[in-house]
Amino acid sequence: MISRYKLKIITWYTVLICIIMALGFQAASELAAYRMKDEIDTQLFNTYKLVSKGIEFWESHTKSTSKRNRSRNRVDGDLIKSYIYDIRRYTDRLDKEYIVGVYRNKEIIYASSKYNHEAIPEYIFKAKNGAILHHEIKDTHYSITTTRNSDIFVVLGYELSTIEDLQHRMAQVFLIVFPFGVLLSIICGVLVTQKSLKVIHTINNTAARISSQNLKERIQVPAGKDEIVALISTLNSMIDRLEQSFVQTRRFSQDAAHEIRTPLTILQGEIEELLSTESCPENIKGKLDSILEEIQYLSSMSNRLLLIHSMDTDNFQCKSEHIVLADLLRDIVQDAGIISSDRDINISMSLDDSAEITGDRELITRLLWNLIDNAIKYNKLGGTVDVSLKEQDDHIQICIQDTGLGIQEKEIPNIFERFYRVDKSRSREQGGTGLGLAICKWIVRLHNGIIDVDSTVSEGSTFTVSLPKHA
Repeated sequence: MISRYKLKIITWYTVLICIIMALGFQAASELAAYRMKDEIDTQLFNTYKLVSKGIEFWESHTKSTSKRNRSRNRVDGDLIKSYIYDIRRYTDRLDKEYIVGVYRNKEIIYASSKYNHEAIPEYIFKAKNGAILHHEIKDTHYSITTTRNSDIFVVLGYELSTIEDLQHRMAQVFLIVFPFGVLLSIICGVLVTQKSLKVIHTINNTAARISSQNLKERIQVPAGKDEIVALISTLNSMIDRLEQSFVQTRRFSQDAAHEIRTPLTILQGEIEELLSTESCPENIKGKLDSILEEIQYLSSMSNRLLLIHSMDTDNFQCKSEHIVLADLLRDIVQDAGIISSDRDINISMSLDDSAEITGDRELITRLLWNLIDNAIKYNKLGGTVDVSLKEQDDHIQICIQDTGLGIQEKEIPNIFERFYRVDKSRSREQGGTGLGLAICKWIVRLHNGIIDVDSTVSEGSTFTVSLPKHA
């Protein structure tokens, strides 16, 4: 299929070729007409010179003969006939395109079949000998010249219709050749466009493969020093800078997460020890509980950042073990019961005990815990959470449905992005980091599965995970 950009190039290329063909034909036609007209004028002028010499010869011969002969009229008549015969031998006897008019004492004594002396304007009779003029007689164009002596005047002309016939034949040939030229230009346009845009396709395909997880790839630089090579070099340089920036950011997040884990662990242990001490005042315990929650939040954040770093660098080694999902879900729901009871949320289960997969138990546990934890935290007070597990052919389907606030349709495409939170004002209070669903999606993809969400505002959301039995 030809893209719109290709179609534009081919169209412009074809239009340009058609214009060049039309202009080329016009130029060739005009040049051919000019050359032919020049040849006609040259031929006409050469004929004029022959006729002019004949006039001089015959007039001198007439005078010498008339002196010796008593009957001048008879001699003149014979010489005129001979003269006209010689003129015709140079002109209309040889070529029917000639017109010839012979005058003696302004009376016409010979006219060729095409000659119409009445249509010859006065300025032609007054023209200089040998001057080439152009005139139209009965809608036909002629090149005309004249020659005269004492009492003989000759009009010579040559029809220019041959030029018009030539141009007409050239136009017919052009109309026959033009469609083939257009077709050929389209074919050439397609070939030239494909070859020219091949490097663009290479850039596009390579750029499409480059992502935050694949910044090592570079666009191959073709030979040469044109604008495309400069563009590719600039893009590769930009990718180099992006890769360096990503590496530095990942290293910082990893180092920061590692650095804060130890002090957080120490703080958490000391505060828990203080809280377990009976001598600790009640007013201090309240503040320590609040501090402990914040420490636990930061600790959870650091753990998730480390996991995110593993996701980005593909350093995570996925284990492969047999998992009975029904047993795993019962354990998770039992642990989540503490959170749900505080909010008076009822969790129901519909589990297929035969549903089993092969995967990383730790990651699958984190996946299911995140989804069930979200269903509880973002639910209404006194709401419900339905957990279902069933086997479908070679896949296992897990559905977690809640009766919470729901998610607006425009927000759904973004909920799996890192640090994205639908309700910014409430997520922090509920311990959300904006990383949970991003991690869930990564875990599902790591196991070659699919995660989907269906949500209605004020009615609730349903997260559906489909995992192959053997990832």
